[in-house]
Amino acid sequence: MLVAVGWHTPAERALRAASTGQKRVLWSHGLATLILYRAKPLLGLLRWLCRCPELLAVAATLRRCDRLVVAYPRRSRWDERSVDVVLARWLHVPVAVIGNPVDTDFWRPAPAGGDQPLGAVVSMGRLEWQKGHAQALSIVLSASEQLRLQLLAPEGSADATHLQRQAQRQGKPEQLELLLGLDLNQRRRVLQQALCLLSWSETEYQSLAMLEALACGCPVVARPRGWLCHGPIPGVLVARSRRQATRCLQRLVAEPAWRAELGAAGRAYVQGHHGVRVVAQQWIKLLEQLA
Repeated sequence: MLVAVGWHTPAERALRAASTGQKRVLWSHGLATLILYRAKPLLGLLRWLCRCPELLAVAATLRRCDRLVVAYPRRSRWDERSVDVVLARWLHVPVAVIGNPVDTDFWRPAPAGGDQPLGAVVSMGRLEWQKGHAQALSIVLSASEQLRLQLLAPEGSADATHLQRQAQRQGKPEQLELLLGLDLNQRRRVLQQALCLLSWSETEYQSLAMLEALACGCPVVARPRGWLCHGPIPGVLVARSRRQATRCLQRLVAEPAWRAELGAAGRAYVQGHHGVRVVAQQWIKLLEQLA
């Protein structure tokens, strides 16, 4: 049995290395994406044209597979992330759905009785324009409550200065906090104490980040894009506009009991569908079927 992770050259080389008769499984892990920048149509068109060779590489890789494994079923006809599923069906490659594994023993709510001052909204991802941090900051600053936006990023960039200037222009620089290069324990503590995770990225659906937040009992407010926003997932609030997202934040502040209910439901969902033991059993079942 040979399991290859990802797309493009490394996965294709790994699948070519399979011995005669060996089963070949490709775990896409959401990497076969043709994301269009909807806010910037020209850039989106150029990105699409530049990715045509990658699309051909995806098809060539799939032709060598006995099974494609994806994290979520295709729920929307126009979901760009399901291009791998569409190609697999065209090439008559069976598709299996196995969720992303989340260590719910590590990603967990704060201990009972601890001091958990809520009020910070968290946005995650590299400090680049397409990650939607500027829109997230605008959403937070437009709320009538004095909310803070905490940006979790691996490192700083020129976009950090742009965000700071944006907060200063609105006279609210204290409502922006940059948290750079935190380790896993620090990230978990931030999510445990956050009002919610706000996902407004242009190019990534941040499914794993959402699942980790939900496992910590932290609700998610996201734009209607991505696997977790095509169905009624407990703990995920889908906002179709920045104004609607602001209203979601305001309700989370005004109704702490409702927020706690969302957080508990989200954690229960992750435990039942994405816990490490659950996902391991799904993989074992798939491998047994192929064997």
